[in-house]
Amino acid sequence: MKEGRMDHLIGLLEELVRRKEDTGDSLMSAKEAAARMGTSPGRIYQLVKAGMLPALRFGNDMRIRENTLCAFLREYEGRDVLEELAHRQKEGA
Repeated sequence: MKEGRMDHLIGLLEELVRRKEDTGDSLMSAKEAAARMGTSPGRIYQLVKAGMLPALRFGNDMRIRENTLCAFLREYEGRDVLEELAHRQKEGA
């Protein structure tokens, strides 16, 4: 394959990777989500278990979409998340 063509293909692949990264659809672990929210991974697991924060599960592994975390933050903006969590946990008990 000619060098110019190979460079073009590499450029296209790099652009596809950038576009995927820009969709906000990347997955993060509970630890990464917790770091972004300034809380603990345990709290993230509680939010997921309470049904407040949707997550993908792969056996014992859990991932949260970046878009989902952003939607969660918008939904609970200005509200006491811990109060809502306690309320949901009480209802489920």
